[in-house]
Amino acid sequence: MGCNQHEVFFIEVTYTDNAAAATNWCNQYGVEYPTISRENGGLTIDSQYGIEAYPTVILIAPDRSFAISDLWPISSAQSVVNALAPYGIQEHDCTTGIAEPTAQESKAYPNPADDFILLEDQNASSCTVFDVTGKQMGCYENHDGQLRISTGDWPSGFYFLQTDKGLRQKFIVQH
Repeated sequence: MGCNQHEVFFIEVTYTDNAAAATNWCNQYGVEYPTISRENGGLTIDSQYGIEAYPTVILIAPDRSFAISDLWPISSAQSVVNALAPYGIQEHDCTTGIAEPTAQESKAYPNPADDFILLEDQNASSCTVFDVTGKQMGCYENHDGQLRISTGDWPSGFYFLQTDKGLRQKFIVQH
């Protein structure tokens, strides 16, 4: 749990900490999932989903609605697994280590991005980008195996890229 693979993505939202404090917290505790600070969208997420108290754990369904509005307190990891099971979400082992990419794999870079992100994928014909609130930032066609997506007008923050062939990648826009 917590490895952001398969169909579940974990994010931590802080409405009080700035980006530096959120980054320090991730570094201190070895957190590998995105931590959204107040200036990078934490307040927007709280407002959009009506989160009024912390700590809390919520499950947002693929249609961006609440599946579980408050799963707190958590007595064990198994209690989270049990809560997700009715939604068809299964427990998987986290992959340890980072595999070196092969020529056939998809890549999206640079990360963090400023003005653009490049998607290299010979198999995907399209991709969609979402912000952390689930807002679709755009759909893009991949005609020649390399797609350049302009991010210069987007607010700094976390984003998710998903191709029609299954690549999912989180990335940061930082101006």
